[in-house]
Amino acid sequence: MAKVSVQFTLNGAEKAEFIDSGTTLLHALRDKIGDTSPKGGCHQGTCGACSVIIDGELRLSCLTLAETCSGAAITTTSGLSEGGVLHPLQRAFLDAFATQCGFCTPGMIMAAKVLLDHTPNPSRDEVVEALSGNICRCTGYEPIIQAVLTAARSNSQNAARGESKKMELRKSYFADQRKDDLHEIGQPRPRSDSPGHVTGKTAYFADRNFPGMLHLKMVRSPHHHARILSIDISEAEKHPGVVKILTAKDVPHNVYTILILIQIGPEDETVLADGKVRWKGEAVVAVLAETERAAQEAAAKVKVDYEVLPAVFDMEEALKPGAPIVNEYHGRNYYLYDSGECRKVRFGDVEAGFASADHVLEQTYQSSPIEHAPTETTGCIVAPEGNDRFTCYTNTQAMFFTLDNASIILQMPGNRLHFVGGTVGGGFGGKVDVIVEPIAILGAKLTGRPVSFIYSRAEEMQISSPRAAEKVVIKDGVMKDGRIVARKVTGYTDAGAYSRHSPYGAQKGAGHYPGPYTIPNVWIDTYCVYTNRTPSSAMRGFGVTIGDFALEVQMDKLARLIGMDPLEFRFINAYRDGDMKAHRQPTEGAALIECMQEASRAANWPVAEKFMAMSSYAKGA
Repeated sequence: MAKVSVQFTLNGAEKAEFIDSGTTLLHALRDKIGDTSPKGGCHQGTCGACSVIIDGELRLSCLTLAETCSGAAITTTSGLSEGGVLHPLQRAFLDAFATQCGFCTPGMIMAAKVLLDHTPNPSRDEVVEALSGNICRCTGYEPIIQAVLTAARSNSQNAARGESKKMELRKSYFADQRKDDLHEIGQPRPRSDSPGHVTGKTAYFADRNFPGMLHLKMVRSPHHHARILSIDISEAEKHPGVVKILTAKDVPHNVYTILILIQIGPEDETVLADGKVRWKGEAVVAVLAETERAAQEAAAKVKVDYEVLPAVFDMEEALKPGAPIVNEYHGRNYYLYDSGECRKVRFGDVEAGFASADHVLEQTYQSSPIEHAPTETTGCIVAPEGNDRFTCYTNTQAMFFTLDNASIILQMPGNRLHFVGGTVGGGFGGKVDVIVEPIAILGAKLTGRPVSFIYSRAEEMQISSPRAAEKVVIKDGVMKDGRIVARKVTGYTDAGAYSRHSPYGAQKGAGHYPGPYTIPNVWIDTYCVYTNRTPSSAMRGFGVTIGDFALEVQMDKLARLIGMDPLEFRFINAYRDGDMKAHRQPTEGAALIECMQEASRAANWPVAEKFMAMSSYAKGA
């Protein structure tokens, strides 16, 4: 590839580089110059994390060719502060708590600066419009909007600022802290990581760059369910820049379970598909090459011959007799973990409870898979350290799950693996899977060179694990006076093709389905179901989120059925100290009734006085 010379001013400093023709400004800034404040979240101009200012205008560096920037003045977030003093926008973002993971923050600040440079006193609508090209997955945007408006006010030329005199503070007269500085609870303390977010100095795993680093790309299954008949890598091996190609036979221990650390879940998943693929996007072949482009081009030359098999995508269909068996580990499409078919809770006599009830209500609730969509995609960078030791820079949310699995998969002692975590650019539970690290370490081990394995935006959206789809069937028996006397729940979790975190989620669900209510007769079964969908994973409260939604909707329907106020209905059934829960744990310190009383006051919800006089606590406690 032809080399071109490019010269520009970056944050006031002259820069001159020889780069490959076609290199984006984002890659030139990060990989050649070392300014990692612009982030690569999509590489297709949709997220705004790569935003920079070029000659006073906001530009997306992932879509801008570096060679078109000769003679330009470029500003990044890392160049805004002067002499250690934060720019007013950076200060406003700190004060407004406008950062969470911080990955989008540099791009947000760039967009805000261009707005204030052109419109010093913007309206809220103008701020919203100016930031509309920048995606934040964490904050909900409101703190960011308020930060920009605050910075605009502080910069206003019409504001009366007054005068101040800097006084000398002598150590002999003043203590380091006031007494009330030690009272942390209830105080809005600044986050220790926010200064790095607003200056672009926070180090995310992909901000590291090593000489001679290889890039890993996967050949993925185009089919939901198929038998692998043959793999031909001969043409791919000849592609310029290819260093190594890996298949299942190269992986020392090619099966694993993510939850090995807590001994839940079967070893039912392969690192690289061996003989069969069970979901569209499953990894089949790993290609390591000198450049990301070379790895992608070589991956396209790998020839895999498949025999397409019947697939099943719906949990109900997967449970029917004669349905295609997705994963042969259990010989059926439902399971919980190990040899257990399901998680059971049995308390009292549920059938007797239904027989005594004045009303019986059975409802079904369903949820769909939800993609986490973090702005920072899943990935890792592995560097050999010599003596068969490796450092893995990763954005995993489950450091020890990942390290233990890598040790088992690679059949090497865990003390040879140094995992470095740190700031995660948005996770929400989706980065707990053991997906990228073991194969990247193996690539580094077999080549002796650093390896980068980072999902593209398309991979993140298409093949990273979502929140599981779930189905909950709830049958309740209730008396006219409001007492729930029986509850029967059957819960199904769509694990996708492999178990991953689903058994843990289903187990948690079984414990939550009674709700925070005292019910004398309870029957619960929860199942994981294999389908030919993307394997599911953790996501904020996974295993209980849909269950809690279903239970509280069911409570409203029960209250409506017997003509009772829904909050008063909950007062009647709420846990009290000493009540025995369905999973045979006594209730202690629940305070649920007191919480509902406070909520009713705050919402001005009319509740009968007898309920406002109730207590969760045992008499004399």
